[in-house]
Amino acid sequence: MEMNAILDIAIGLIFVYIILSLLASQIQELIAAALQWRANHLKYYIQALLSGKSGVKPQEISDAEGLVKQLYDNPLIKTLNFESRGWPAELVRKFTGSGPSYIQGTTFARALLAEIQTLDRAEDTTLDLEKFKNGLKNSVLPKNLKIVIEEIVARAEEEIDDASVKLKKIEEGVEDWFNQAMERVSGVYRRNARGFAIFLGVLIAILLNVDTLYIVKVLNADQAVRSALVASADALNTQCLEENESGKLDCFKQTDAQFFEAARISTLIGWCDTRKECKFPSKFGEWQGYPGWILTGLALSMGASFWFDLLGKVVNVRNAGRIPDESTDTESR
Repeated sequence: MEMNAILDIAIGLIFVYIILSLLASQIQELIAAALQWRANHLKYYIQALLSGKSGVKPQEISDAEGLVKQLYDNPLIKTLNFESRGWPAELVRKFTGSGPSYIQGTTFARALLAEIQTLDRAEDTTLDLEKFKNGLKNSVLPKNLKIVIEEIVARAEEEIDDASVKLKKIEEGVEDWFNQAMERVSGVYRRNARGFAIFLGVLIAILLNVDTLYIVKVLNADQAVRSALVASADALNTQCLEENESGKLDCFKQTDAQFFEAARISTLIGWCDTRKECKFPSKFGEWQGYPGWILTGLALSMGASFWFDLLGKVVNVRNAGRIPDESTDTESR
């Protein structure tokens, strides 16, 4: 097989991945927004942070549940939550809960200090170090949280003499502690999201019968289908090359209808052929496409932006390796 044919197959396959991974990402974003994944994930791990325990079971971090509720009722955090209106959104919130999807470290630190000191900073900006220390001593906090805050307070007292500056130093210490924890929480969320993306990609591959191995086979055997996909991929690459990330998604959306129509005509995807004859497996042994579906699911989980960037590189390699046209070469002489 010639190198250009191999590159054309790769370009056609990448083009399929671009369109379908865009579909997968839109579905995942819709599900995440409807079920409040980010907000619930953030709230749960804030509770785990305040509890000071590494367990992932809710009963293991129940000692911080009351404090988390107080923090989320604090005006500094409560005003960050902008809820959707309408009965569908209210119905979903009854099952999923509600809360902000992101909290800045500064906001969290101020809210936590306010709860410990039982002093509303918005009403009285003159914080008193002794009142705060008394509030910390007398407050009913989870044991591990109290140890952390006391350590931050002790470090501030060692470094600074001025009381007002000490409180600022304590606030910065709590903020740094929170930000470091949230970096790890963000990593956990990304891993969970990636796992769901793989599951969703495999599900889409099965529902639409997108078999990577079968697509490669068709593109290898049918030059007309291969040429049509390569032409569409070239147009997409040229049209969206200068766009930013959000602009690329708009470019992708404009190609959806044309791609699915072309894909069904060429029988690259779907359970039915051009004669509308549909063949669904009735037994497990007849499901021959599952290796290709798994490959497709893994590919879709990479995201449309990844495949678009790769498309540009492969197209450039292909264009750089083209043999000059003889007529053009003669004219240049």
